[in-house]
Amino acid sequence: MSNKFAFDVFLSHSTKDKAVVHNLAERLKNDAVRVWLDAWVIEPGDSIPLKIQQGVEQSRTLLMCMSPNYFKSEWGKLEHLSLLFRDPTNTQRRFIPILIADCERPNIIAQFLYIDWRNTSDEAYDKLLATCRGREVKQSESAPSMDSIIQEPIVLKQDDDDSEILFIAITPDGKTVVLASEDGTLKVWDLGTRQCRATFAGHTSYVLGVAITPDGKTVVSGSGDDTLKVWDLATGQCRATFVGHTDSVSAVAITPDGKTVVSGSSDDTLKVWDLATGQCRATFAGHTDSVSAVAITPDGKTVVSGSGDDTLKVWNLATGQCKATFAGHTGDVFAVAITPDGKTFVSGSVDDTLKVWDLATGQCRATFEGHMSTVDVVAITPDGKTVVSGSRDRTLKVWNLATGQCQATFAGHTSDVFGVAITPDGKTVISGSAGTLRIWQLPEPDSWSEATLGTRYTNAKVILAGDTGVGKSGLALRLSRNTFEPTISTDAHWASQFKLSQDTNTSNTAREIWLWDFAGQPDYRLIHQLFMDETQLAVMVFNPQQENPFEGLGQWDSDLEKASRRAFKKLLVAGRCDRGGLMVSKKGIEEFQKERGFAAYLETSAQTGAGCNDLLQAIIENIDWDSIPWTATTQTFKTLKEEIIKLRDEDKVLLRMAELKQQLEFRLPHESFAIEELRAVVGLLAGPGLVWKLEFGDFVLLQPERINAYASALVR
Repeated sequence: MSNKFAFDVFLSHSTKDKAVVHNLAERLKNDAVRVWLDAWVIEPGDSIPLKIQQGVEQSRTLLMCMSPNYFKSEWGKLEHLSLLFRDPTNTQRRFIPILIADCERPNIIAQFLYIDWRNTSDEAYDKLLATCRGREVKQSESAPSMDSIIQEPIVLKQDDDDSEILFIAITPDGKTVVLASEDGTLKVWDLGTRQCRATFAGHTSYVLGVAITPDGKTVVSGSGDDTLKVWDLATGQCRATFVGHTDSVSAVAITPDGKTVVSGSSDDTLKVWDLATGQCRATFAGHTDSVSAVAITPDGKTVVSGSGDDTLKVWNLATGQCKATFAGHTGDVFAVAITPDGKTFVSGSVDDTLKVWDLATGQCRATFEGHMSTVDVVAITPDGKTVVSGSRDRTLKVWNLATGQCQATFAGHTSDVFGVAITPDGKTVISGSAGTLRIWQLPEPDSWSEATLGTRYTNAKVILAGDTGVGKSGLALRLSRNTFEPTISTDAHWASQFKLSQDTNTSNTAREIWLWDFAGQPDYRLIHQLFMDETQLAVMVFNPQQENPFEGLGQWDSDLEKASRRAFKKLLVAGRCDRGGLMVSKKGIEEFQKERGFAAYLETSAQTGAGCNDLLQAIIENIDWDSIPWTATTQTFKTLKEEIIKLRDEDKVLLRMAELKQQLEFRLPHESFAIEELRAVVGLLAGPGLVWKLEFGDFVLLQPERINAYASALVR
């Protein structure tokens, strides 16, 4: 139990329910729970409202004892007591409704999960006691601790300067650090003496980017004043100013030969500069929003840029040709780093994730989840094996690039971490936030804790398509839940998740399928095309009792080909075969299968289950699992995701964030998580459209298909 609060539990109840509530209080007290109960605390002569208010402020958990008496006679004066505990920003407190008698709950309480105390069973009491004893979330746990190795850094404070450090660069000899500062200056730190030895002033706005030439003698900076400046590192002299961008210069990189500078700007372009002459040799245009990150391959031939348009672009430095555009992030891309072999790069984004890309193929190989806010900076060790990321969640994370394992979380910054750099020996990380540098030692491989392993998974998007009434929804239920229920025609679309058995998984990556059931009415086609991207497999279902069932499938096939961003296989499936024989000839089916390139043809019945196991096996075998990016996530994130998906499947529709957190705490009594972690997980699920974060009321829509159905109805 925590000593921060004088009481573990405040019992809010009607005086007419005294007998039931007092028995509960005695039981909790006997189990060492510190209970605030009016009869035990309020003495003759006390101000009752004042004592109640003090009790609320001193209690960690509010137990609301719900009954007709409570809501009829007491609710009006007691409602305000629950506000403190229902506030989602109050991560220290818990709100637990318990039902002691049948009653109708007000709407603002109805969404909260409750403990049924009408039969006072041992099972209900054990659940209540476990929830009351739940470990309190500490202030330092704004980042998940159970997945982390926290290390104490060396802290260097800039004297009387709390300016935000916006970027960090280290000289090739590893002895000097140059900081880009919000106050418009560059600061030069000696790592040996741990002293700031110089300040370079000249920019008239914040400095966003810094790069150092390979010989360690020259610094190039980019600023919000739309210029780049070239500095002599030894003397601090500004040797040149490059003018040409029409908005803030957000990113700077220098080629390995030290002769060329590439800058990215909020004017949506990159510019290529001759460092010796200051001449702008080329402008690369193609992004549709600010260019926030720039990196150059070790051979000096290729530039990778990240942008506010949510994409990365790959450019030929000599010709200016955009060779490829990589899409996958669901928010602005703020960070890019390239491995020393030039084959892989890592990006960080507003979507709170890192992504690992194959530079040659453009394939996203992996996504790393764990940060709770924007990833602003990414650095890679010289051996190319470790990635370090800095985030607005005020932490750094250390990742194994090959496995996605989060090896460590460095917590301690009190502001956003915009600057991260790694020393040339690959052993030390320098990070910066408001006025403070922190020096961390990277963990040795043999110090990695088993608690940091987290989990890896990959999921495939499978679309069930076909005209209305062909049995798609029945097949979806049979495939995902192995059950049959009579269904009506689907409105818009809905998605269900099912995990594959252990023998279908690789040794270290779990496999999942998201099955999307699209309504068959032609009026919905416009809406459907917004959700067909990244399809890994299409199951095209037709009614075998129709004489010409393929006309509609042809249109579905064309729509999918246009909307999907990747190659995928297709299965041709006859549904509802229990209703009679085939009206279409076998030859006609074979010709359509061959013409449209279907990998297989199957006959099924969702009602009897005939052919459904064969269909499931065909789905698994025809998904190109090796081409699908895997995701590395923390155990906390994985657990929260799975429970939110279960709430979806239980037909929960709309919850405030506080209500969602309370329900998850009830369902996961032995898990401890911060509201920031929950928000991050909701954001990750919102990326592919599985849930929506609404812009008002702190609501989470667990079934976005309700809105899609409404939008589709409007289109119709």
